[in-house]
Amino acid sequence: MHSTTQQSSPAGMCVGEGWETELRLLVDSNGNVSGDAAGHLASMPACSGGGYVRIAPEVPQTQARNFAAEVSGHRSEQQFELLFTETKMEGATWGYLNYSLGMIRPTSPRVTIVASFGDDTAEGETKTSVNVPASVGAVAIGQHKVVLDCKRGCILPRAAD
Repeated sequence: MHSTTQQSSPAGMCVGEGWETELRLLVDSNGNVSGDAAGHLASMPACSGGGYVRIAPEVPQTQARNFAAEVSGHRSEQQFELLFTETKMEGATWGYLNYSLGMIRPTSPRVTIVASFGDDTAEGETKTSVNVPASVGAVAIGQHKVVLDCKRGCILPRAAD
C-alpha cells in the first residue's frame, strides 16, 4: 500500500508524508479479514505555518520511520473494510499515517477500499479524513493506494444457486 498523508490545523499544514506498507491479509470463507501490516517512511512531510515552522527543525530527528499494525475487517464483493490497530511505531512523533488510518484511539474508523479484482491481483484507492484527537481543528488526510497479490486467487467463490 502506498500512502500520502497531510495534516492541516490552525497552526499550519504539513504535506507530502509518504509511506510504503506491506499488508498480509487472510480472508476466510465468510469474508472476515485478519492479518498484519508493516510500513516504512518513504518521504518526509514539508511543513508551513507558524505552529509548524517552530517545530520543523525537530521533525527529521523525531519523525516515525517504521510501524506495525494488526489488520481486521471484512470483504464483500469488491470492497474491503479494514480496521488498523497500531502495534508498534518507531519515533517520538508518529507522523500522520497513524491518524489517517485511524490507528490512534478513540478515532478508529474503518478504511474502506473498493478494489477491482483480477484473477491474481486486486487494486483500489481510498481517501480518509480523520479529526486528530487532542488537537483542536487538526485534520489528518490520507490517500491510500492498495495493490494486493492474491496467493489463491482474488475472485470470491459465488454462493450456489
